[in-house]
Amino acid sequence: MFDNRLDDPRLEQFCIHLEELLVAESVVDWDLRSGALALTAQGDSLPTPLDAVPDLAELLENAYEIVGTQIYGAWQPEAVEKHLAHCVRASGLDLAKEIPLSILSHDPLHHGWGAAVPVRDVELWRRSNIRAPDQVTVP
Repeated sequence: MFDNRLDDPRLEQFCIHLEELLVAESVVDWDLRSGALALTAQGDSLPTPLDAVPDLAELLENAYEIVGTQIYGAWQPEAVEKHLAHCVRASGLDLAKEIPLSILSHDPLHHGWGAAVPVRDVELWRRSNIRAPDQVTVP
């Protein structure tokens, strides 16, 4: 498990890039921009001091793979599940406390990717430190 208070602009840029897929008008353009990131999470070594954070490389690579395995082909829930399991292990997250109910009710056969999330909603979520009201809370 790693300290979630990491403060590194390269890590922030990587996370923002993953979030931007929510509002991307072109998946191809979004994917092409991935290679220009300081952290690509596609097999490259982490720079110092991030390389000293246990399990961070595994977490980033699997977070990217959750997206990367889904954007060009058919929905593969088993691929998402596999990469999410690696993320959970690397991060130490308790999914029962962290996964929104809306994700659990998603049916890709009927909903597909769904409508794009408005940019203003993504920005509001980024600025907030609160969880969505529909988020699962386990005592």
